[in-house]
Amino acid sequence: MEDIKIIPLAGDNLVQALSVLHESFESFNDVEHPDKWFPASLNPKGNTQLYQSLKIKDCRYFVAVNTKEQVIGTTGLYHFEDQPKEAWVGWYCVKPSEQGKGFGKKILEWTINKAKEEGNEKLKLYTRPDFDTALSLYDKFGFKDTKQEMFEGELALYKELSLI
Repeated sequence: MEDIKIIPLAGDNLVQALSVLHESFESFNDVEHPDKWFPASLNPKGNTQLYQSLKIKDCRYFVAVNTKEQVIGTTGLYHFEDQPKEAWVGWYCVKPSEQGKGFGKKILEWTINKAKEEGNEKLKLYTRPDFDTALSLYDKFGFKDTKQEMFEGELALYKELSLI
């Protein structure tokens, strides 16, 4: 399997990261649109109003790059102001042409380890019920279902993993 490395999102990989997201997801809601949040994560002080609108304390994204420095996946971690020890996974995906090669597992494992290293007690996420491959992977890593609700007109499945 080709090797990948996971590095922070930066200005020089932002366009590639957004391209991967647009290839990976059919649609986005206005509230959490990556075209808004990825650039905002690079300049949090200049986007305090956006962060405050969702009560987000911090938000960081990362990209998985192959040996040619091409972005093949994304992931993120963010915290809500009232949940300092509970990290949320943000915009986790693998470029469709790179799926089925084990990259998703590596990226999710890295995300879990990063959240643990930072002292979080729980790692949370939400996803859609039609993301079968991701749901299977979340289950393999031990994420447990916590609730379901309609969000922006779609069913959202919430999951969490204990990190302690």
